[in-house]
Amino acid sequence: MEELRARIDAALKAAKASGKAVRIDGNSKCSLFAWPDGVLRDDTGREWPLEDALYMLENIENFREQDG
Repeated sequence: MEELRARIDAALKAAKASGKAVRIDGNSKCSLFAWPDGVLRDDTGREWPLEDALYMLENIENFREQDG
């Protein structure tokens, strides 16, 4: 979980520095982005609180591992 937090923190810093959204991770159903305003949003524009975003990223990794 700490690794996922670190990825989110790094993406938020990169987004703020660049002024552009930074893709953190995703799959064919949903992607998570860090935005320069410090908000996490999916590809539909829905905002994700940190704990929900961590859960989503963890699930993406679990599905990826199951698919081989």
